Amino acid sequence: MKEEAFQVDVAKRRPAKKRTCAVAATKSQWPPNVPDELADTVADRLKRSLRYAKLRNYDMADYLEVHRNTVTFWLNGRSRMLPVIMRVWADRTGVPLSWLKTGEWPDETSDPTGKMAT
Repeated sequence: MKEEAFQVDVAKRRPAKKRTCAVAATKSQWPPNVPDELADTVADRLKRSLRYAKLRNYDMADYLEVHRNTVTFWLNGRSRMLPVIMRVWADRTGVPLSWLKTGEWPDETSDPTGKMAT
């Protein structure tokens, strides 16, 4: 019998997948050059922030201590997240909170972290 070799993510006990995203960004290239119509909803900005931080939805679910389906609902726009969770999401992914909320990138003269925005 032939044995198949594949990598397994031991912590999650599932085959490890190498995922690529359509929009790759490094910290020096943020925000990435993406048409505005692709980032016009909070759900779209949540997806972009995950790609920026190189995280998966189940990584964020573990970090926030919520179910994976909850994060999937947020990413698909089927559910709204609490403001306190959005703040933690912004801190974890490294994007400004004001950008997650409004889609407007803060200017250089304002608070660069976006943490002071409400």
